[in-house]
Amino acid sequence: MKEPSFIGLGGGRSGTNWFAACLYEHPQLCVHVGEVHFFSRERAWSKGRAWYESLFAHCAAETKAGEFSSSYLADPDTPRRIYEYYPRAKLIISLRNPVDRAISDYRNELAGG
Repeated sequence: MKEPSFIGLGGGRSGTNWFAACLYEHPQLCVHVGEVHFFSRERAWSKGRAWYESLFAHCAAETKAGEFSSSYLADPDTPRRIYEYYPRAKLIISLRNPVDRAISDYRNELAGG
């Protein structure tokens, strides 16, 4: 199994998907497509470490693997869980001006009905 070299954290509407998409294009990186929420959601956490690492099984050995999930930044269990499993993983944090983020969230909710 391949361990993640980096884990991306951020709040909702803070650019985590954009950041992941940009890194996805880099030839030395293997970025999981879609948010996993492994460290912050019990239904994912309960699947276990082997399940999480299987998400990176397709990554070439010479690449750095990782993922981004917008729920990690606000979850109180996430820091301990990441450190427990992957203490050497680099953390990439995506932050946004809170006012801009709130307006974006509001507009997104309106668009979604």
